[in-house]
Amino acid sequence: MFSTSQSVVLLLLVLASFLVQVFALIDAGIRPAHAYLAENKLKKPIWLLILLVAALLTYALGGSFYSLLLVTPALVYLADVRPKIQPYSRRQGGGSGSGPRRPSSGGW
Repeated sequence: MFSTSQSVVLLLLVLASFLVQVFALIDAGIRPAHAYLAENKLKKPIWLLILLVAALLTYALGGSFYSLLLVTPALVYLADVRPKIQPYSRRQGGGSGSGPRRPSSGGW
């Protein structure tokens, strides 16, 4: 059905898709749960479940073309959810990490 070069390209695309999914899953796991609620996004456990199922199905389907479609939830998370909840992360430095950082008004 596919030539060898097409199979290699498909396999590389599936591997890249899987790596994006794993990155999104790990990123979703390290973000605080209250950030999802504060930004009116789906709850953290729901995002974790969606991303985990998509990654597991991609792994199970292997080099199938259909496994490329399963990167969609990870792309939605990375493009829509992550930028909104990222300011709530404790890893951003400074402050307690309880909410987004506000610009300083200067002075003492």
